[in-house]
Amino acid sequence: MTEPADITIVGAGVDGWNQLTAEGADALRLARTVFHSRYHGAPPADLLGPGVAVTDLDADAYRNGEFRPDMYHRMAERVLAAADVDTARPVAVAQPGSAVVVDTVTDLLLDLAPRRGRTVRVVPGVSSIEAVLALLGQDRKSTRLNSSH
Repeated sequence: MTEPADITIVGAGVDGWNQLTAEGADALRLARTVFHSRYHGAPPADLLGPGVAVTDLDADAYRNGEFRPDMYHRMAERVLAAADVDTARPVAVAQPGSAVVVDTVTDLLLDLAPRRGRTVRVVPGVSSIEAVLALLGQDRKSTRLNSSH
């Protein structure tokens, strides 16, 4: 088991909640609050432990005409504020696809949380690269079989 952190960022994989790793599922189940993107949808109830609050991270964050980095900063601040409330149980941020690649909220949390004395752990989902290759039939075994024709 990995050391617990105040904030756990969970990559959910590229196929909704179907490619969550066991470690990612544990992080959601053990969290006090799970933040998610409304565009990804809330995690299914069977992935959550008792009493886990589910929060739409995008709620009131996107505003027409506002500078996007300001919106993402506001989202990161919501997560940090939740982590400050109760340090006995962590908060989790469920990211669609990759937990790290091209996600500004993740970048901000990785930067800001340690400055505020909070720890962050990233739990990757199923590799989006491997998933795409498998969907295209280009994983290693398929490629080898196709090249023998």
